[in-house]
Amino acid sequence: MSLIGATVITTCSGATSNWLGRRPMLIASSVLYFVSGLVMLWSPNVYVLCLARLLDGFGIGLAVTLVPVYISETAPSDIRGSLNTLPQFLGSGGMFLSYCMVFGMSL
Repeated sequence: MSLIGATVITTCSGATSNWLGRRPMLIASSVLYFVSGLVMLWSPNVYVLCLARLLDGFGIGLAVTLVPVYISETAPSDIRGSLNTLPQFLGSGGMFLSYCMVFGMSL
């Protein structure tokens, strides 16, 4: 469900962020992350959980498309490339750590 939400929202996130601005859209992404996490935590059934995963996908789609653009627009030109690789590197590192935690907890 997250992938579906991310795919749907990325089709219109560029035009919407040009209209509303990058910062408000990034704030909306953070709110979607927060709300979807709370809904997933307290979901009474699988349907509400799927809806929360869809909301999470909306937040992911907004963040993945808008963070590199925002960094490119605000970072100094001498460190722009390094800063643009940082979100992808940290996301991959977080996924690796989560797999390590699951492995460690399953022992």
